[in-house]
Amino acid sequence: PPPLPQAAWLPVTYNCSTPSSVQATLTNLANHGVQRVYVDVWNQGTVYFNSSTMASLLGQGSAAQGRDLLRWTLEAAAGLDMEVIAWFEYGLTCSYQDLSNVFAAAVNKKGWVLGLHNSFYWMDPANPEVEAFLNGIIHDAIVGYSELGLKGVQLDDHFGTPVESGRTQASMNTLMLSIHNNVQAAGSFFSLSPNTLNVSNDTYNVDWNSWGSNKWYDEVIPQLYCLDYNTFASVFDDTWTSISSVTRSLFIASGVRIDGTGAPTPYDDVNKMIQLSKSFDVGTSIWYSHGILEIYPTEFGIVW
Repeated sequence: PPPLPQAAWLPVTYNCSTPSSVQATLTNLANHGVQRVYVDVWNQGTVYFNSSTMASLLGQGSAAQGRDLLRWTLEAAAGLDMEVIAWFEYGLTCSYQDLSNVFAAAVNKKGWVLGLHNSFYWMDPANPEVEAFLNGIIHDAIVGYSELGLKGVQLDDHFGTPVESGRTQASMNTLMLSIHNNVQAAGSFFSLSPNTLNVSNDTYNVDWNSWGSNKWYDEVIPQLYCLDYNTFASVFDDTWTSISSVTRSLFIASGVRIDGTGAPTPYDDVNKMIQLSKSFDVGTSIWYSHGILEIYPTEFGIVW
């Protein structure tokens, strides 16, 4: 069997502002045992790669076209035997807290925005223009960067639509199938990193268990973000026992939190989370690279 994934997320805000900083960060991650990186390419209304879809929407040279972080990451990973997946972090969200970024302001005028939930402004999954846009930027990344070694694309917990916004699971199912078909037609790999099952279903209209049963994605890395091992073990068990055998076969890694809001997860707990996942032949993806390199800089080469 293939080795279990040893992965990490790399946000646009962490040590990746220049080609040299990306090279240093990826080399450091590789030295700590990371074999795959999910690099942020869609954040706060900005794409961090060359996108003709974005250029068509807002014009060449707009502020919504950021640095080519995807290219830098692929070039840095080439000599490190590291896989790179383009992580479309913002999914169906256009902005955080307000609508002031160039993209959010423009699409709000177009009627794409449903409203505010959990500090994010969410776009309408049932709007054909939103569907075309999201498929377009994903297609641009696949077509433009596969020859550089891009393995695939990932959507996460921001790929959803809040129940309170008035949309349904049916609208998310339709959009998910559309994106699946788009990625498959382009010959790429489709990763999903959703919230836990109950939050996905009850809050965001995302039934990722049925999507897995339908094989609408190639892997799922549920965000089992917990501050302590006992909570994680309970959430892991609930996830494992609640999903279909097909979805279980696609559950290739647990999303494990080191840091974020609040105190870091204690290393002993992180280690136990990794070992529990391993016992089910499930790897781990770490939120996020900072925790591996700066909070527990000596541990990860050993634990993996």
